[in-house]
Amino acid sequence: MFMSKKFLFFFFFLFLLVFIKVFLSSQFLTFIVVSVFSFFVWRKANKRNLLPSSCYPSNDEKKKNGNCFGSSHLQQFYETYNISLPPMLVLATDLDETLIGVCDNETHEQGEKRLKQFNEMWLTQYAPKNCVLVYATGRTFEKYQLAAKEWPLLKPDILICQDGIKIYWFNKQLANLVESNFIHKSNFVDQSTQEDFILFDKAWDEHLEEIWNQQYVETTQSEIISEYSSQTMTIPIQRGRVERFFVCGIAKTREIAMEVAKRFKDKITQHNVENLSKNSNFVKMDIHYTLFARSNNSWFVTVLPSRAGKGGAVSWVQSRLYFGHNCDHKIVVCGDNENDISMLTKSEYCSVIMNNSTSELINYYEEYKHSRNNMIKTEQPRTLGVIEGLQYFSKIVK
Repeated sequence: MFMSKKFLFFFFFLFLLVFIKVFLSSQFLTFIVVSVFSFFVWRKANKRNLLPSSCYPSNDEKKKNGNCFGSSHLQQFYETYNISLPPMLVLATDLDETLIGVCDNETHEQGEKRLKQFNEMWLTQYAPKNCVLVYATGRTFEKYQLAAKEWPLLKPDILICQDGIKIYWFNKQLANLVESNFIHKSNFVDQSTQEDFILFDKAWDEHLEEIWNQQYVETTQSEIISEYSSQTMTIPIQRGRVERFFVCGIAKTREIAMEVAKRFKDKITQHNVENLSKNSNFVKMDIHYTLFARSNNSWFVTVLPSRAGKGGAVSWVQSRLYFGHNCDHKIVVCGDNENDISMLTKSEYCSVIMNNSTSELINYYEEYKHSRNNMIKTEQPRTLGVIEGLQYFSKIVK
């Protein structure tokens, strides 16, 4: 039989004490005992991955590496602990001005300190209880990487990009469980690098494609650009083309943004009517649009497939993680802007509306706060608000 590591350590330490007692002075003995004890406490803490600040890349490493998806501390955690389905809790949080960001008259370092506080709380209190971390951001996959270089973000278990257009899985163990438990093939596309495990959710992509006509969308966007060119309506086209499943525009006022979104919806409706009259088997296009304020007081409008949006993408993830199980009040969603409304308005989710939210989102909270007992507006803004909301609803994590 082999002796356990604890017994070996005990006998070694006992031998060391006897040796020192015989040959050395009492003061030196005290120094040696304290030093050895401190070393093993430090080593144990690092082994358990409870020192989150140690895993963040240095500024030199950030400049050197082309890709950065966040600290791998959470993935290292799962090398020791197993995750199972269904999870105890899922946190789906927006990034900009929700999980990350600074208040007026604050430094970036102060914002980083709060984010590290969240990271440590997640690693020590939630990840060990079989909880899943999801980022739901309006950023593209590339711009998410910029955020991960600028902020000490944990690499999440799941990343929802571009207001619910794309879904990436970073947790290999979790993705394998979904593959083995789900009744249909999940159809992940492996986009892993030498350093990072990444699966692109192709099944979600195909789900959106069923109600989307890319060629018609590109034509319609060109028409709307022409209609609103005299009203300083600009529609950026990323990388020289219309983004798949995603049409966006910037307007000087909310009224113009709303008008453009409705104009787009009217054209889609007309397209459906014309094609249904010719072919009864025609699959209708169905769109969803969101408006939200930008930092320079202009308004951003996005037009997406109706199945998309952050709410649609979180629901898709939910169906994978809780297949055949009740998930009521086990998904906590956090946001501050109108593109978060699609996930914050789901009655089965615990909704956390940031103290620093836009007036439209605050108005929504005031209108429905008495009819929903699983929705709060935080006292604290941004990162501290996420911590506040998570702790408020964490009573469901037993």
